[in-house]
Amino acid sequence: MKLMHPNKRLLYVWRVCLCLISVPPAFLFSFFMQIGGVAWIVSSVGWVAVFLFTYSFYLPVRWRGLSFSVDKLAVCRKSGVLFRKTEQLPLTAVRFTTIKQGPITRMFGLCTLRVAAAGTSLFISGLHRADASALASALRQKGGG
Repeated sequence: MKLMHPNKRLLYVWRVCLCLISVPPAFLFSFFMQIGGVAWIVSSVGWVAVFLFTYSFYLPVRWRGLSFSVDKLAVCRKSGVLFRKTEQLPLTAVRFTTIKQGPITRMFGLCTLRVAAAGTSLFISGLHRADASALASALRQKGGG
């Protein structure tokens, strides 16, 4: 069982999403607050500090902690920064697979593979479209689903 990591471009997808999510509230906050006041300076410094921490530390650590593997019996996904989480899905339980691409992941040439079983799903992010298709067909053949 070989442990595989998602494509490095997934980190850039997360960073683009972080920018898209955090810039509009920051702009609105600075627009409606009195510029130059103590509250504005403290909150702006705090906002920038949280953004820079997330951008330069948390997201790379999250990417390094994300991995998956497929062996003869199961699909395994490991994730987590502070608390590690391991999810396993037996190949005999696989019912169907779905490949999902949003606009930002499509821009970077990546997609997410959803492996579904009765009552649960396993998501493998950061795959190229061809790799996801190949993995999905291999899982369907091994699992019979």
